[in-house]
Amino acid sequence: MVGGWQYSARVSEFLPREPLWRERDPLAVGRYYHAAAVVQEAEGVGRALLGVFGGLVKEGSYLSSCEVYDVRQDR
Repeated sequence: MVGGWQYSARVSEFLPREPLWRERDPLAVGRYYHAAAVVQEAEGVGRALLGVFGGLVKEGSYLSSCEVYDVRQDR
């Protein structure tokens, strides 16, 4: 899970077998009202990349940047 309707750089992962949430490395830029999607998942290696796009910064200014988060490498 990445952000939402409140400003945050937090990245959390839900582990359904436990079941619990685990904190991951934060985004480089905190944001809210952004979009996020899995942009690539390599077959057979369990690698997923999460794209985080746009949104607003804490002061309410629009972001035109994006970040790619590698779930496996936690960065």
